[in-house]
Amino acid sequence: MDCLDVEHSQIRRFPDDYFLPARRGRIHSVDGAVLIGAVLEGFDIVRLSTFLSSLYVSERFVRLFEGNGFTGYSFREVPTS
Repeated sequence: MDCLDVEHSQIRRFPDDYFLPARRGRIHSVDGAVLIGAVLEGFDIVRLSTFLSSLYVSERFVRLFEGNGFTGYSFREVPTS
């Protein structure tokens, strides 16, 4: 999904002189994500269209996951705009 608030997130981009031209200017890492809340409505699990490495889940997902005793993942809150 296209739900990353690039203006308010802490991101790093590939430099303009990166050796792979296709990656120049694209997001290299997301150090502090801020997601666009209106875009997330109705979804419990999302992956960013601009940075595929991370998954984000809703509070409902966290409650169901932890409430059913599942383990193996930890969660931290991510701000929305």
